[in-house]
Amino acid sequence: MRIGILTFHRSINYGAFMQCYSLCQRLQRDFPQHSIEVIDYTSDRIQEMYDREIREADPLTQKLLSQRAEAFRSVYSHLPLSPQCLIGEGGQELSDWMNSRYDAVIVGSDAVWNWILRGFPNPYFLKDYHGIKLSYAASAHGQRFRTMTPQQKLYLQEAFRDFAYLGVRDVTTEQLLSYVDPELRPQHNCDPTMFLDPEALPCDMEELKQKLSRRGVDFSKPLIGIMGSSKNIGRELKQHFGNRVQFVALYWENSWADVYLHDLNPFEWARVFSLFSATVTHFFHGTLLSLVNGTPVFAAETASTFALEYTTKIADVLGRLDLLQYRSLSLGCRRSFLQRVWSKLGFSVDRAMWESICREIETVLEGQVPAIAQKVEREARSYENFRAALESCLNR
Repeated sequence: MRIGILTFHRSINYGAFMQCYSLCQRLQRDFPQHSIEVIDYTSDRIQEMYDREIREADPLTQKLLSQRAEAFRSVYSHLPLSPQCLIGEGGQELSDWMNSRYDAVIVGSDAVWNWILRGFPNPYFLKDYHGIKLSYAASAHGQRFRTMTPQQKLYLQEAFRDFAYLGVRDVTTEQLLSYVDPELRPQHNCDPTMFLDPEALPCDMEELKQKLSRRGVDFSKPLIGIMGSSKNIGRELKQHFGNRVQFVALYWENSWADVYLHDLNPFEWARVFSLFSATVTHFFHGTLLSLVNGTPVFAAETASTFALEYTTKIADVLGRLDLLQYRSLSLGCRRSFLQRVWSKLGFSVDRAMWESICREIETVLEGQVPAIAQKVEREARSYENFRAALESCLNR
C-alpha cells in the first residue's frame, strides 16, 4: 500500500523539516512492506510569504536569507517526495491526486490545524480525501479556536469524524477537538523529533566543527546556543557571563552573540545543539532538538495573549517531560509603556527571570546536568499507539 504524509516539509523552518524527516524514517523502518511518500504540496501563499521576506529585506539580509533557503533546498532529496510537486491553495487538483495515488494519508506533525496562515478550509483537514485518514501529532498551536464560526465548527466536526485515528501533539489541540465534538477521542503523540537518532543523521560532525571554526566558534570555551527573535536574550546572558562563554545565535541574528549561524542546513542545525553546554530559546523545536541531543535547554517564552489564554506547546511538552522548571515566561505583552522603553534602553524588566536562568546555566557549567535521556525516551514511546493503529488500518 502507498501511504502519503501531508505536512509543512517545504517551510524554511528547521523544525518543520526535521519532524517530517524523522517521521518518514520511522515509518519506513516500521512498515518496510509499504511505500511511504511525502506529498510534495505547499501553499502558494506560504511560498509567497518566504519570497516576500527575501525580496523586501535589505541587501545583506537578502543574501543571508537566500543562503539559508538554498541550504534547505540542498537536503530535500533526503525526503521520499512524491513524483508530482503541487503549489497552490490545495483545491480539487490536490484532492484528485491524493485520491488516485494514496491508500492512506497521514496529516502532521506540526501546526497543520492552525488555519491563520493557510486559510479556512485547507487541505490539512483532509475533507475531500476518501482513503484512510490519520493524523500524527497534529497541532493547532497558535490558533485561538474558541473564536471559530458555527460554520467552521460544523466543517471540522464532519472532517474529524472521518479520521480512523486522531493523534495530537498537545493539550491545546485536544481542547480544540473536544470543543468541536466532545465525542472525539484523540490520542497523544510525541513530536517526531523526539524519536530522532541524531547520530544517524547525514551530517559529518568533523566537517560541521570545521565550518563553525571558520565562522569564529572557539571550542576552548563553553558554547551557549541562543535561538530567539528577541535581542534581550543575548543582552541578559552577555551581561551575566561576559566573555567566559561564547554565544552562538541560530536562525535569528542577535547583536549580543559572538557568532551567527545563518545558513546551516537542517541536519547541521539538528546536530549543532550537541556542541552546546546549554541552549536558551523560545522555539519549540529548538527546545526539543536540544533535549534529544542531551543538551540542557532553558525556554524563555513571551507572555503573549495566546500564552495567557492557552497552554503553549513548550509548556505542554516540558510538563510531560517533568522539566517545566526550565520554562520561564517573560512579561511580554503585559509590559507597560515605560517598561518597554526601559527594555529598549537596555534595562532588564525581567530581572528575576534572567537571574534564575543564569543561575541554572551556572550549575550546568559546573557539571550538574539534569537527567534528560530517560525523559525523552519515555515521551518517545507515545508513538507506539499510532504505530499500532496504522498497522491495524493497513491490515483490514
